[in-house]
Amino acid sequence: MNTITFHDTTLHLEPDTQHEFLLTNKEVALGYGISSQTINDHKNKLHSDELIEGKHWIKKVSATN
Repeated sequence: MNTITFHDTTLHLEPDTQHEFLLTNKEVALGYGISSQTINDHKNKLHSDELIEGKHWIKKVSATN
């Protein structure tokens, strides 16, 4: 897993064969300084007509879940 740090925030980039890298909702939220719930609300409620699965977000279930 690769990391990128800017200011005081470190994000963990997960390499992916189909996409350059993946970030969890938690990592995206950390980068924006907001909660994971805010990310979910925008994806599922507030901007569900604008955010397209496979383009703006993907669902990936880890083997540990």
